Amino acid sequence: MLRIMGVLFLPVAGLLGKISGIFVPAKNSFLVIRPSKRIVLFSQGIEKAEDVFNLEGIRVTGHGWKTGRHVSSVTLGSGKSEVRAFLKKEHNRGWVKSLFGQSAGVLHEARILKALEHEGIPAPSWVAVGKTSLGHSFLLVEEIPETVNLKTYFAEQRSRSQRKEVLRRLAWILARMHTLGFSHVDLYSKHVLVNPETRMVYLLDWQRSFRMRDLSWNIRSGNLARLHATLEESILRPREKLALLTSYLEATAHFSHSNSNIPQFHLLALDIDREAIRLLNYRHVREKRNTQVTLQPQNWIFIEKQNLFVTSICSEDEKLQLDQLLLDAKNLHVSGKVVLRKSIPGNDSELRLQYRNISWFESLLFSYFKSRKAKAPEYSHAAILYKIQRHGVSTGKILALGIRKKNQFSQESFLLTREPAQTVALDEWFKQRSNTEIKDRQQVVFEAVGRLLAKVHSSGCYLKGKKTLFLRVAESSIPQVYLDAANCLEEAPKANPKWASIDMAKMKQVLRSMGAEQQGIVCFRKAYSDEISHDPQIKSSNQSATGVLAMDVISGGTKLATIRKTESIINEIDISEIQNGVLIQVQKDGSYVKFYSNPEWIAHYGEDWTTRVMDIGVTDRFHSKQGRSVGRIILPGKDGKPELCFYLKRHYKLSFWEGLMGWLFPKKAWSPALQEFHHLATARQLGLQVPDTVAAVEFIGPGTRLRSALAVRELDNMIPLHEAIPLASVRQTPQAFRRWKKSLVSEMARMSRILHDRNWFHKDLYLCHFYIDKNDTFRTPNWRDKVVLIDLHRLSSHTWTSQIWKIKDLAQLIYSSEIEGVDDRDRLEFWRCYRDLGPKSSLDRILLYVIKLKWGRYRRHNLKKKAA
Repeated sequence: MLRIMGVLFLPVAGLLGKISGIFVPAKNSFLVIRPSKRIVLFSQGIEKAEDVFNLEGIRVTGHGWKTGRHVSSVTLGSGKSEVRAFLKKEHNRGWVKSLFGQSAGVLHEARILKALEHEGIPAPSWVAVGKTSLGHSFLLVEEIPETVNLKTYFAEQRSRSQRKEVLRRLAWILARMHTLGFSHVDLYSKHVLVNPETRMVYLLDWQRSFRMRDLSWNIRSGNLARLHATLEESILRPREKLALLTSYLEATAHFSHSNSNIPQFHLLALDIDREAIRLLNYRHVREKRNTQVTLQPQNWIFIEKQNLFVTSICSEDEKLQLDQLLLDAKNLHVSGKVVLRKSIPGNDSELRLQYRNISWFESLLFSYFKSRKAKAPEYSHAAILYKIQRHGVSTGKILALGIRKKNQFSQESFLLTREPAQTVALDEWFKQRSNTEIKDRQQVVFEAVGRLLAKVHSSGCYLKGKKTLFLRVAESSIPQVYLDAANCLEEAPKANPKWASIDMAKMKQVLRSMGAEQQGIVCFRKAYSDEISHDPQIKSSNQSATGVLAMDVISGGTKLATIRKTESIINEIDISEIQNGVLIQVQKDGSYVKFYSNPEWIAHYGEDWTTRVMDIGVTDRFHSKQGRSVGRIILPGKDGKPELCFYLKRHYKLSFWEGLMGWLFPKKAWSPALQEFHHLATARQLGLQVPDTVAAVEFIGPGTRLRSALAVRELDNMIPLHEAIPLASVRQTPQAFRRWKKSLVSEMARMSRILHDRNWFHKDLYLCHFYIDKNDTFRTPNWRDKVVLIDLHRLSSHTWTSQIWKIKDLAQLIYSSEIEGVDDRDRLEFWRCYRDLGPKSSLDRILLYVIKLKWGRYRRHNLKKKAA
């Protein structure tokens, strides 16, 4: 009944929980703070989700004012407890994404960061995550100090040995990440940080990442292609990229404990090249690759008392000038938009203020759409200005931006920019006298206009409606053309040649109306074409199309040698060994022997140990029943080495059907011994500590006969938790014992999540199957990788029925915790560490309720068994 309930009802409960969160957002607000950071936040009076969301610092990046997503740099605490962090804000996503999409992007990223922390992948540490009553989500992550992005590191680092070390570390981190099922969809070079001193590597921006049980090589190559596409060959040479790919394949073979699924080197390189070329068709990828444009820093600083944002390049004198310009604009009593200019004495620039009175109707409209669109047109203007500046368009530098209430019904918005002084409008400049010198200067201006329009198009912006470019000319030895305002532009989701041709026709008409001759129009068109064809981003895209990784084999040289060397490394193992480390031998009578052994086992029993393993005598602790036995064997050490102790499990007689399936499909593991051997390898690949496998063998035939044996190393000086917990309660003080249990429970929750996140389930997850060192009952150690999980013979993977087996595992663990030294507080701590970050959903409540039912069922079953 519980299984049917899990399959049918739990998914429906999750969907109903999402629907209730849409219509009742206030009940869906929450705040989760990392336990180690609670004191820091509470000391600043941060106790509610709104307190974190309203934190303001330097806004360092954002996707424009229309998207409602941005990142601010904030400082928490003071003195020794000061913490530098980044606050990611995400406004209401809308009901469609809330219902059919994943959890809020920042909440999803927080859960991924927690999973990465469990797995030991270097990434930022989460500090707090939450959602306000208005539906705005946020994530506070700790800053990684003294790091630079990967592109900057390789551009400045000249030491070959240090570059090689960073590449190798990055390759092993990526291989480990992919082996654990993580896919980093935004693996661009700017999202990889390097500490130049320690050469440690960290991965950022996991908002769009996801996790699967097994990642296909298409997904893996897509991740690597993003890194390849955003690293120019002038920064990271092709030879170094090949070395990175070589180390990646070696690390993948190491972590997966198998070489059977690894593709050939040159085919993987070709696949990465093709995907990188496809990615470079996207403008945002080319922008990340391009290093020639110097950007204005988008460091927005919020001044709460004045209710405005200023950038880091805005001086104090310019802030004072802003107040005067705002006062002048108000005194004009003009409805709608007004533009004021003011020259700065002793400076070669002037200030431009775009001011707008917003009526009560417009204010209501902007307020309704503030989660999806800009609060005012000036916000959209600022976003487009910053966008086109990234593509080298000469325009005003943004200094300040704000929106304020004038009275109860209306508002005012403004945008302050810094522009070159002594400029004139393009049409006024053309009215100058027509002589030879002026005509030569006009030709320069025509070319500048053509290049400017080409840069605007390369940024993805086009002229809006019937508008044309608002251009101004600065007189100097060579006339400079500036874009006066971006009100005439609108963004397009992708390149649109039709719109570009329409813009060209508009500008030709404008130039002709100013008196331009045919020669001037030709200069304009030629400059436009030259700029488009010589765009550094497009040029880099075309260069990468040559395929710097997958070179033709006839080219020879270092690249070919690297490919051949890597293929020999990957393929040097015999094909029989690639079957997860198990050798297969076919006997003369048609039977099969599949076996694995380590050097220590072979040193004691020889190469022909498979002929005697079923008859080897044990030392002690022998148990036998129903055609199987287990016993301990102690072998003396050789050459001063310690003695070898292990347990030998043997199955002498298995069922007819298992033998028949083994005879029909001999390459698959059908015996309990070989299955547990593969389960131990799987758990080890997932990052769990399990007993070392010494030897394993499976005999298939003659006929349907099936036998097997497994030898695992004894856990020296280790005891199970159902014995260790009462022992620690006696050896430690109550306060120390409480801390001991809390840290141990956290590690057990981490191990359980490692299994369950990949849809693997133990099915015998009792306390007696967790082992720790006996000496650790005296103290509280760092439990990371010090708890060993045993008895994995029933380990299985279930995707569609994962909730059912999750309930079984957790109910077994809670049932087995009914021992001396464990109370409800410890069980609640386990659940707090185990469950996902975020609010308690309907699915969580139902899951917990069913786990309690299952727990009670185990208890009643055990009482009946004892009574009998």
